[in-house]
Amino acid sequence: MHVKHRPVETQVKAGLRDVLYLFVCHLEWHNNRNLAAYLELLAALDDRDHEVRGLAEALLHRSSPRPRPGE
Repeated sequence: MHVKHRPVETQVKAGLRDVLYLFVCHLEWHNNRNLAAYLELLAALDDRDHEVRGLAEALLHRSSPRPRPGE
């Protein structure tokens, strides 16, 4: 079965986020302290899809590092 995906930019503009993309953002933030990835996770907390919001919340749980001033 072939699944056609829209580009991530289009998904985000439409208020939709791919859960795999969010997981990769989580890994980027956790492993590399990529602030842009952290901001993507924060933005997903306002997604119109409740499952995406729940996933973002789980990925941003207290065990996840927080940005330090100056990062």
